[in-house]
Amino acid sequence: MNRYQWFKGWVCAMTLMMVGSVLAANDQNEGADTIEIKLGDYQFDPAEIHVKAGQPVILKLTNTDMMTPHDFVLIDEAAGLNIEVSVSPKGSETIEIVPAKRGQFAFHCSKQLLFFASHQERGMAGKLIVE
Repeated sequence: MNRYQWFKGWVCAMTLMMVGSVLAANDQNEGADTIEIKLGDYQFDPAEIHVKAGQPVILKLTNTDMMTPHDFVLIDEAAGLNIEVSVSPKGSETIEIVPAKRGQFAFHCSKQLLFFASHQERGMAGKLIVE
């Protein structure tokens, strides 16, 4: 086998591996609802999120502020929720959750600048309602 044939085989193998990886990644998120949440002006939009217990949900967090970092904090171990995600200004993050039990769970932004009121104290909070 000469080098050219070996190289063609290698390129084909790598291409198949990449295509397989992309298809596998898409299959993992298949059936999961995507909820887009905007973080900005010291609020979440929407501030109330409805999901179903045991169902995967993709949260796309987008910080709309130019200079202010935010985060999304929701911790309730019994519900299978342990989320602490920072989102830089004009940035976005995507996470997948599977809430384990029904109920209402509070989330907030924990950021604070020096001695000023925290983002949560300024109203940056919401609730996840698991039905």
